[in-house]
Amino acid sequence: MEAPRIGPQRPGTTVVEVDGRVSIYNPETQQLVSLNDTATAVWSLSTGEFTLDQIVSSLARTYAASGEDIRPDVIGAVALLSECGLLTSAPE
Repeated sequence: MEAPRIGPQRPGTTVVEVDGRVSIYNPETQQLVSLNDTATAVWSLSTGEFTLDQIVSSLARTYAASGEDIRPDVIGAVALLSECGLLTSAPE
């Protein structure tokens, strides 16, 4: 069984960067979500092309960290993006 892919991002969202911080507006829920650096990186990779493991590996390389160390943060970011309706699908 193939691992589920994260995303894609919900169409119609608006991404705004102010002072280096990314916020995403979801017009469906009229909610503005401000992201930290990890969540911003996860958002950028949540295209529907990558699995959770692939995103963890990519960010581990980017941040020169172990996948074990960053996996909980990536899972938390995916959960936040999903709960806020910013992804069209995500693993359960």
